Amino acid sequence: MKTLVLLILLMVILFHENSFSQNLNSIPPGNNASKNPVGQYFGLKPPGSAPEVFAPEIPFFTTRKVNSILYSPDGKYFYIVANDSLFYMKSINGLWTTPEIVFGDFKKISGFSISPDGNTMLLTINGDVMSCKREGNNWSLPEKLHEQVSSEKYECGNSMAMDHSIYYASQRNGTKGNCDIFYSKFKDGKYETPINLEKFNTNGSECGVYISPKDEFIIFTGFDNREGGYGSTDLYISFTLKDGSWSAPQSMGSQINTKDAEWPLSISPDGRYFFFNRYHIASKISETYWVDSKIISELNKQIKN
Repeated sequence: MKTLVLLILLMVILFHENSFSQNLNSIPPGNNASKNPVGQYFGLKPPGSAPEVFAPEIPFFTTRKVNSILYSPDGKYFYIVANDSLFYMKSINGLWTTPEIVFGDFKKISGFSISPDGNTMLLTINGDVMSCKREGNNWSLPEKLHEQVSSEKYECGNSMAMDHSIYYASQRNGTKGNCDIFYSKFKDGKYETPINLEKFNTNGSECGVYISPKDEFIIFTGFDNREGGYGSTDLYISFTLKDGSWSAPQSMGSQINTKDAEWPLSISPDGRYFFFNRYHIASKISETYWVDSKIISELNKQIKN
């Protein structure tokens, strides 16, 4: 049985008492859950440089217990992880459908991502890295990736690069600390032995990784024993340099990081907004936030200067 020390404590906190499914019943049936055209964000006023809670008035967000969200690359689907399950909404003629479950028999989904081409989905289910393929408008059933990627140890937080290579967090052998970020290159139709991305990792824990669609930057979670941290867990970012290497990770600053626990989610299909989760330790409430992605380009300028 896979074990988790500090990391599992965070995961339990982040997904604690998720009552999302109760709100599904409060959404009227049919395709009238919201009246936003394709490519728009549920008619919400876009955020500026200060993060704002995402969709606090939309029915399925009213509990503010949603763990993760992700738009498909074409913006036509909106995916939500809640109650350890994966749901989706589809935009039809400018209207979003009510949420439906994607995989009825698969629970304990703690992370997921979609390839930039929209044809492959990665999921972390019960600590295993699993993959499925798009089949028309549906997805194939998740299958565990071979042991080269999904080890006997606990894995979490995954993201797929343009070439389908994988960045993810794992407790597999070879970690510097409790949990590290690894990279597995996709070559000739298969995944190579994962490499520890030592520049990102410390003797503590790192997890919750996200790579941008064009492989321009990586955002990941570092725990509070990391230099420059603000609280329980914080978000750090690293950019690709001209020589193909990664810049030294830096904190995303006080606009993003707080005394509470932050977790990276995704970038909007148009690249304009960055989504992340924040778990408020005192109130035990997890909220999804969004912010203008210019904050990322400003951090990039700081590194280059």
